[in-house]
Amino acid sequence: MRRQIQSSRRLCSAQTLKHAENNAFATVMATRNDTTSDCRTALTDRYCWGVWFACVCYTALVVVILGTFSPEVPGSDNFILSGVHWAEQRLRRGERLRFPVQYVVISQTSTAGCSSSRKCSQLMHTLLNDSDIGYSFVVAGDGNVYEGRSWDSVGSKTGHLVDCSLSIGLLGNFQEVEPGYLQLQALQQLMKLGLNHNKIVKDYKIVNLDSNPPKNLMNALEQLYNYSEMPSEKLWC
Repeated sequence: MRRQIQSSRRLCSAQTLKHAENNAFATVMATRNDTTSDCRTALTDRYCWGVWFACVCYTALVVVILGTFSPEVPGSDNFILSGVHWAEQRLRRGERLRFPVQYVVISQTSTAGCSSSRKCSQLMHTLLNDSDIGYSFVVAGDGNVYEGRSWDSVGSKTGHLVDCSLSIGLLGNFQEVEPGYLQLQALQQLMKLGLNHNKIVKDYKIVNLDSNPPKNLMNALEQLYNYSEMPSEKLWC
C-alpha cells in the first residue's frame, strides 16, 4: 500500500513537472514570437522611413539640379541673362533704335560652341571689347540668351540695315556642326518675345548678311518661318 502511494506521488510530481515545463516553453515561445514581431515591425517602420527620407532627398536634389543647370522656361524675359549678370558689368549702349524693326540679322560668332552655362559664359567674355559687344543678343547652346546691346540700341553687326534691324549672334562655329536644339528653341522664343513687346514687326524677316555663311547655319535658318532668301543688296530700311 505504501509503495502504491509513493508511486502515485512520483507520477503526480512527474506530471506536474512536465506540465510546468510545457507552460514555461509556451511562455518562452510566446515571448519570442512577440519579440520577433516587434522587431519586424520596428525594422519595417525604420525601412519605410528610410525609403521616404531617400525619396525626399532625391526629389530635392533633382529640383536643385534642374533649377541650377537648366535654362529658364521661356515665355517671359526670364531666359535672357542681362549683361550685369553674365558680364558682371554694365555693357555699353549704342544709338537708340527705332521700333518696331523690320529685320533680324543672324550670324555665327565664329567661336567654339558650348552646352553648359559655365562654358557659354566663358565664351561670352571672349566677345567683349571694353564693355561692349556688337550683338543685340547672343543665343548659346545652353538654351540661354545673353544680352548684348539689347532691344533699344543699334548693333554693329547689321551692315546697311543698322537703323531697322536687330543683330543676333548664334554662339559657335557652324562649318562642321549644326546649331543645337536648345539654341534654336531659345532663338524662336526670343523672336516671340520681340513680337509681344512690339520690338519687331509682325512680318519681320530673318536674314544673313555674310558673304559666305556656313552651310549648317543656313540650313537651320531656312527652317525658320520668317527666313528671307532675298539678296542683301535688295534689303533696305
